[in-house]
Amino acid sequence: MFAYIAGILSYVIYRANKNDNSISGFLVNNKTTRLLTLIFSIVATNVGAGFFLSVSSAAYDTGISFGISMSIVSVVTCLTLALLAGRIKRLADEHGAGSVSELLSKQYRSNAVGVTAAVVTIGGYIFISALQFVGIGAVGSATFWHFVRRPIACRWHYHHRLHQY
Repeated sequence: MFAYIAGILSYVIYRANKNDNSISGFLVNNKTTRLLTLIFSIVATNVGAGFFLSVSSAAYDTGISFGISMSIVSVVTCLTLALLAGRIKRLADEHGAGSVSELLSKQYRSNAVGVTAAVVTIGGYIFISALQFVGIGAVGSATFWHFVRRPIACRWHYHHRLHQY
């Protein structure tokens, strides 16, 4: 996972230097992203295989109420952030901030607040990325079992039973 993150950061630095833009300008697309593209990007980032597989698995183990409650929490969180987005954007523009951690650091005049917000944000995204890798692994494992391992096991069992007597 660290190689993946290092690769992404290397690509960002390469592209930012190639186009003679700043890294911060590249990371926010020079603030030219359209609303619909931004919405799809955020949804694709936060909802993936890990989310669906983990919620489905937990709902299967504990009952449907967990799946319903997770769906409700996700929708309420998204709606709350949508309602706050305009105010956060205005505050960020007033303070010249490009990220939430930078905004909090300038709003509270404390680098410790900004560092804490950055650490929490990075930790959250590492956790989300880890969930995606677990989800991909679960799908890969099930696919491998279904298409490769199970037919081999079935053929071995069938062949073994033929030569048993």
